Amino acid sequence: MQIRFALPPWTPAVKWLVIANGIAAVLTIIATYHVWRLPRWLNADGPNAVWGIGGLDMAHTIFRGQVWRLITSQYLHGGASHLVFNMIGLYFFGPPIERQFGTKTFLWFYTFCGVTAGLLYLVLSGILGAYGFLIGASGCVLGLLAGCAILFPRMYLLIVPIRVAAVLYVIFYVLSIVWEWNLSDAAHLGGMVGATAWIVAGRRMEGWPVRRSARSWEHKQADLAREQAEVDRILGKVHEKGIRSLSWFEKRTLRRATERQRQRDREVDAQFRRR
Repeated sequence: MQIRFALPPWTPAVKWLVIANGIAAVLTIIATYHVWRLPRWLNADGPNAVWGIGGLDMAHTIFRGQVWRLITSQYLHGGASHLVFNMIGLYFFGPPIERQFGTKTFLWFYTFCGVTAGLLYLVLSGILGAYGFLIGASGCVLGLLAGCAILFPRMYLLIVPIRVAAVLYVIFYVLSIVWEWNLSDAAHLGGMVGATAWIVAGRRMEGWPVRRSARSWEHKQADLAREQAEVDRILGKVHEKGIRSLSWFEKRTLRRATERQRQRDREVDAQFRRR
């Protein structure tokens, strides 16, 4: 017997976020080796030119009012391992949430988690008097992990239930902040706090995607699988005995399945037209 491992399919926003982070990594490498010179007016005075433009720190973000760094810092990384591990997390935790929220709302959610990560970092930097640069998508990715823990409690992180993993991460980050004054972990915790706040607030406000989907994505998939199995059985019966052999309930099941499939096809067509 062969055992096959299938990777989750890409979703549009996740794919483009990985590409954007990859492009930012290439620019960082170019600037680090001084192949590409940046004009002085960009204030490129960080550890390298790209960090100086987009890295998050107190001096530029607060004192100079360069608030765009709350966004640009999410796309910069300090090395290959930093980038690769963040992109792996984005690849596994992003698609379920994008399917749940839709592409546009997912992008807002992802960015919001990164912003709350940066804000908590800045607050603690001011309290502790630490003035380093913060870069990376870790706050966004930890926000995605927290979102999956809330929305999809049946998921596993390797062999650990995702909610258990999320709680362990929170405990670790709190201890790291209090004990070691680790401000990078403050950003990680900030991303998780932002994701939790978004979803909790969304469930209390009408019109948010989390309210429109009362059941989790896994429950929907299970329902679809049961419906498809029943449709396959009915179609097999039609093939063997003809359409007149169907009961009223079986005919109704086929009609409803056909209507739902047409609705899904219309939604897919609408998404492609919006792109």
